[in-house]
Formats: sequence, structure tokens, C-alpha cells
Amino acid sequence: MRKNMKKPVLVILISGVVVFVLIFIVSMITIYSGVYQACKDAKSYYKSNDCVASLMLQVSSTNHTFKEKNTAVWALGQIADKRALPLLKSMYEGVPSHKEPLDKAVSQHELEKAIKWCQKGNVTSWMYKKL
Repeated sequence: MRKNMKKPVLVILISGVVVFVLIFIVSMITIYSGVYQACKDAKSYYKSNDCVASLMLQVSSTNHTFKEKNTAVWALGQIADKRALPLLKSMYEGVPSHKEPLDKAVSQHELEKAIKWCQKGNVTSWMYKKL
């Protein structure tokens, strides 16, 4: 009886690992695509080759919607470049809320995460060295 149980358990474990790896890979590709698009848009708008500088200009500009600014804050956090820290910290009021509408203000929650990631790095920051 125990011998008959080993094979199904092993198949289930291997299947679980494969599913986890696939979800991780799809998540990384999705995040990278979002950051890549945000960089591309900001660099095109500001006619620059520097993604981080362009995203910082987008965050501080009055010519962009709050949704665009929040996307730029998120992308800066994903990239985790320390050059963005002074700007992000200057905008952070210390009152994060998970319920902030991203089209009404620069999200304190997104700023808090971006600051943390710029200070400590994150799982995805290695992907953006060539942006």
C-alpha cells in the first residue's frame, strides 16, 4: 500500500513545483513588461535615454495624470535605483493607505513601497540594469 502511494505523491509534488515555477516566471515577465513600458513612455516623452531620470521627471511633473505618476513611482520602486530616493522621500507624507484611488493623488502606499525597495532592493531589480 505505501509503495503505491509514493508515485502519486511524487507526481503531485513535482506538479506543484512546476506550477509554482511557471507562475513565478509569468509574474516576472508581467512585471518586467510593465516597467519596460513605463520606461519607454517616459523616455519618449522626455526624449531621454535615462529611464530613472525620465520616470523621476514624470513623477514630479504637472503634465501627467496621477495614474501616470503612480505608474512611474511603481516602476521606480521595481528598478530600485537609489537616485530616486530623494524625490520619493520628499513626496512621502508618512500616511500610507491601501485604499487610495490611484487616479486621485500620488499614492502614499506606492511611495512607501518604492522607498523601501530603493533602499533595500527587491526581487526584480536585477532585471532592469539595461533599461
